[in-house]
Amino acid sequence: MKALPPIATACMLALLSGAAAAQEWASAGVSKMTAAYDPAAGAVVLDEPSQPRMVDYHVTPAAVYQPPGRAYAIDDRFGSPVAAAPPASTAIVAPPGAGYGAAAPYAAPYSGALPPGASVPSYNACPPASPHACAPVYGQPAPVMAPSASLFPARPAHAEIEGRMGDPAEVLQGNLMLPFWQQQNSFWFLDLRGQYDDERAGEGNFGFARRQLLDNGLISTFYGFYDIRHSAYNNNFQQGMVGYELMSLEWEYRVNGYLPFTGTQTTGQNIASLDSANNIVVQQGLERAYYGMDAEYGLLFSPVGSDNEYRGYIGGYWFDTNEAGFETIAGPRARLEGRCYDLPYLGAGSRFTYGISYQWDKVRESQWIASANLRIPFGRGARAATKLSPIERRMLSAIRRTESIVTGGAFGAAEQAVISSTGAVASNVTVVNSGASAVADVAAGGDIVVVTDNINIAATGPIALNPNQFIGGQFDVEGLNSGAQATFGRRYTVSGDAANNVIQLADNSTVTGLTISGGANGIGGNNVTGFRITNNAISGAANAGVNLENLSGGDIIDNTFTGGGVTASGLVANTLLGTSEVSGNSFSGFTNDGARVSVFNGGRFSGNTASGNGADGIQLTTVLGGDITGNGSSNNGGDGFEVSDLSGGVFSANTASGNGDDGIDFLSSVTGGSITGNTATGNSDQGFAFAAISAGAISQNSASGNSVDGFQVASLTGGDFQFNTSNANTDDGFQIGSFTGGTFSNNSANNNTDAGYDVTGAGGAAADNTGSGNGSNNVFP
Repeated sequence: MKALPPIATACMLALLSGAAAAQEWASAGVSKMTAAYDPAAGAVVLDEPSQPRMVDYHVTPAAVYQPPGRAYAIDDRFGSPVAAAPPASTAIVAPPGAGYGAAAPYAAPYSGALPPGASVPSYNACPPASPHACAPVYGQPAPVMAPSASLFPARPAHAEIEGRMGDPAEVLQGNLMLPFWQQQNSFWFLDLRGQYDDERAGEGNFGFARRQLLDNGLISTFYGFYDIRHSAYNNNFQQGMVGYELMSLEWEYRVNGYLPFTGTQTTGQNIASLDSANNIVVQQGLERAYYGMDAEYGLLFSPVGSDNEYRGYIGGYWFDTNEAGFETIAGPRARLEGRCYDLPYLGAGSRFTYGISYQWDKVRESQWIASANLRIPFGRGARAATKLSPIERRMLSAIRRTESIVTGGAFGAAEQAVISSTGAVASNVTVVNSGASAVADVAAGGDIVVVTDNINIAATGPIALNPNQFIGGQFDVEGLNSGAQATFGRRYTVSGDAANNVIQLADNSTVTGLTISGGANGIGGNNVTGFRITNNAISGAANAGVNLENLSGGDIIDNTFTGGGVTASGLVANTLLGTSEVSGNSFSGFTNDGARVSVFNGGRFSGNTASGNGADGIQLTTVLGGDITGNGSSNNGGDGFEVSDLSGGVFSANTASGNGDDGIDFLSSVTGGSITGNTATGNSDQGFAFAAISAGAISQNSASGNSVDGFQVASLTGGDFQFNTSNANTDDGFQIGSFTGGTFSNNSANNNTDAGYDVTGAGGAAADNTGSGNGSNNVFP
């Protein structure tokens, strides 16, 4: 909580002291003092360097200076206490005369009540109503008017920069205090604030305040703010707040109230769960601003007027809402604060404040916050010649309040969910949580099966799915009516032994969000279509993570394949046809190939990675069509990519690096399709190896830093080989064993150790092949 004290009636005591002290006395040996009397407040202030005093029985001595009024220099020759000027009098301060001997100086005349024990003063036998009618026995200066409001220094504006670190976030805040209407004992000002935190939330506070120095020496402040907040959940909230504070030099008390203008909003942080009827339901995350209040009492621990102050505060807060499901936020709050005033080079009125606060409530629990704030005055009155007095500093105190709109979270009513990937309504689902009964439960289950615990099917497997059956541990759902998205469940482990597959696919079946461990194959499928294998972690199979035969379409997306048996591969598929998609998978740590597809005839193989496998990263035996694009293969024992026959489709934007054999090896023939935009770097053999090219387009590929040739083509009899680049390879840039047809043009070879171009034969069309820095043959032809 921060409370707001507006800008201050500060410099007045210092200025008045200077004005009154300027009055000269003709008599020698008289101690000089200053005095001022405020008829409205009924107070007389005496000030001298050795013993500042306030003469008003309503006010603690030396506590407050109260202008305006008449200012006098007075004779304190006798060093006696001064009598009080009662309220509502029209007194002036007068020195004692010789006729009074050692009698006390007094303020005269008076009307109304006297302080306890005081007697009616006289003034050289003059009537109380007209003290100026008689001359005092001892030299009385002519009265002069005290400075008016316009003669006092303007209260300066202030800029502040503040940092807060702790729970729930780290915050950077800037503040401006801008006086816009000033009177002698009161003024109005704007208080503008802005903050931003490391959770990407921000807030603006736009406040105004009136601060007044009261007759009894206390400082009273009323203030109000309009707040607007952009939350970490991308919601906007607005509220109004009002507050009041009362301060003396030593203590302060404040209370603030907050009222939001904005209702409940969604956060996007939704949850999904099983209800008692085995339906998957979604509950939306909600956020709303709370109404409430806070209050605190503070006390000064150090001497009044010290340039280093220490204050302690204790209080509490309460925030609530009428919306169901939101918890009350209430608890105690305490803080310690140190202040250093009038900083070097920054002038009077500058201030550095540091502190630590603690609060606790049931919702947010313990919160510790450390803060540091630097205030710098600017504008008119910013460079005062003297330090601010204690009362001036208090008048310029910052308003304290809860810095941010208080928001709370809850979850809404449960709503029937549908599975995002299939659109199926997730009602009356089958729950599997035991390995002993898992096979039977799935066989007898409905279209949706959820795994809610780790299970080991051992020798009872495989779990054979029914056509159109869905089995999952963790997967995305959404509200049937609202569309609110959430993630259901956890990725539980389903494990088996090497005698059986762990899960066996059926037509249009789905396996998602599981950790599948062991088995002959993690997932097996034979003569199935329309399947989906998504978001699984598959490891430890004796043969392959996924082994598919005789397929006619299906998707394998966003799975992680890791390690296996002595001859294991991550993915083994004999045919992937037209509508198949294999994308976003990773294959690593297998003793054999990362992924092996015998026939790829359409569909998409993209965004997959293969690394650290014992043989090839990705092996495609026959490519008849489809897109093979954006895959990466690195640090495998064999080729990065091995393609035996390419007769159609697109092979593009793939990268091969650091492999133990060729980067990209077209092992048999290229008789069609396009090979474009691929990169081979730092492989132990050729960057690109082609056994035979008779058709197709090979263009805009790059080979660099490979241990043998950048591009090696055993036989080029047709097709277009253009705009390829080969740089800094250990052997040739381009090596063509037999060039009898096709087009070889616009290629570039630079800085290769041996020849830029090592070409045998000239039966095809060659033009504009360039290079530099090669061991020989920088151009061809």
